[in-house]
Amino acid sequence: MRFLLGLTRTLVALAFGLWIGGLVFFGAITAAILFPMTKQAGVAALAPQMVGPMLSRFALVCAVCSVVLVLGWALDGILSNRGNGWTAQGALTLVAVGLGTFLNFVLLPQTQRDQGAVLPLYARSVSGTNALSPQETAIKARFDAGHKSFNRLAGINIYLLIGALACLMARTLPTKEPAGTGAS
Repeated sequence: MRFLLGLTRTLVALAFGLWIGGLVFFGAITAAILFPMTKQAGVAALAPQMVGPMLSRFALVCAVCSVVLVLGWALDGILSNRGNGWTAQGALTLVAVGLGTFLNFVLLPQTQRDQGAVLPLYARSVSGTNALSPQETAIKARFDAGHKSFNRLAGINIYLLIGALACLMARTLPTKEPAGTGAS
């Protein structure tokens, strides 16, 4: 029983680490490097075409992590004492999984569809050849709003995941000192 609890918590911690690490990788490393680099090289439209498919694949990783997080949390509740930490971890996990599902399977595909319409407009406006029409400006504004929402919600999701991971880690700390090790 103790081994199964340890294994469950380890898998849950790994799923948290994979999801949080992936979000940090895309936000702080991939986008931060690709967008300025491709803009400087004169091919600014290439960065979103590279990052978009990576995010789509990462959405599947997040879906697997979601299953591990929810099932692991439920199994942990069966195998251990349910306390406030377990409840807080579950609440944060369920909100993060729900938000992640919305981000990856609703907002990301919508933003990617809008991106397909916006990239030619963006390339044209960067080259300075033509100004955008009012209809094209509206398409670009819709994409910009969706992209901004995606980034903001992904940032919130990082905090939810970190909070749930902190609850898990706090619950794994010993609550009593072993007999004979106390200070006299």
